[in-house]
Amino acid sequence: MQALGRHFDLPLAELSKDVFDQWTEAGLLTPQGPWHVQTVAGQFWHVTMSQLLMNVLGFRLKHENAAKFF
Repeated sequence: MQALGRHFDLPLAELSKDVFDQWTEAGLLTPQGPWHVQTVAGQFWHVTMSQLLMNVLGFRLKHENAAKFF
């Protein structure tokens, strides 16, 4: 997430940290260095997790950018 954020000059890691923390606490991900690896449960929920992450980032980026103009 950090490399992708740097590539597009967006704070993706910061905007998604709480989601990854929640998934780790729920046993869906295991942190391994700078990566997060899906557990068996995480593999089952992969599509739902991916869609949720895209929705969260889209919402937060839209509202973050809108706040810059006010």
